[in-house]
Amino acid sequence: MKISTIIILFISLLGFSFVVANSDHCKTYFPMEKGTTWEYQELDKKGEISGFTTTIVEDVKTSGESIEFILKGVTDGPKKKEKDHYEQSFSYTCVDGVLKMDLKGMIPQETIDGMESMEIELTQDELILPFELNVGDKLNDGTVNVKASTNGFKVMDMTINITDRKVEKIEEVTTPSGTYSCVLITYNTAMNMGFVKSNTSSKDWYSPEVGIVKSEVYDKDGALSSSRILTGYSK
Repeated sequence: MKISTIIILFISLLGFSFVVANSDHCKTYFPMEKGTTWEYQELDKKGEISGFTTTIVEDVKTSGESIEFILKGVTDGPKKKEKDHYEQSFSYTCVDGVLKMDLKGMIPQETIDGMESMEIELTQDELILPFELNVGDKLNDGTVNVKASTNGFKVMDMTINITDRKVEKIEEVTTPSGTYSCVLITYNTAMNMGFVKSNTSSKDWYSPEVGIVKSEVYDKDGALSSSRILTGYSK
């Protein structure tokens, strides 16, 4: 899978990886019951369909005051051919009112499988979304770094940074699934893996009713490179 595809997929999954938390308990910003499913159309820079994305809540586990959400993201090409099919599982945990998102979910399984015989070092700083979102709020950054070596020689060093997260405004958004009042959150994503680098900026529109309703990704020059819209939602 191309690095650019990995980044786009991660941003898609990221949109479903936010849970809000207050000092007393964990509570999802939008419905997150087991079996909840979101369906999207992926669009290219010209607005033409480039694929489809489905996100599913596979399980919700509670242990004491800890809640773990286990999700799966599925992507398909415009013709839904097997070679374009990709699945990625990820999870996050809320403990004592604080969410810790598992950013390891952005690492493709095929990459992990290919490093089974290597020495792997993974570090991350989790993303957090506060219980109350107000226009102008600045949110924390997130980072994941993966180093792989064999026989003492480094063969891979990949870092992905999520920065400059901010609550921009509240606005109404209409998609094929309906019209929603949404909170707009913007952020930047930078990926560095040797000579391969990628820098994008993103906009995500969230609704307390259903979750992420619309997303847009822009390249380093500020031109729209891809977007996605909610086409189906079910519990």
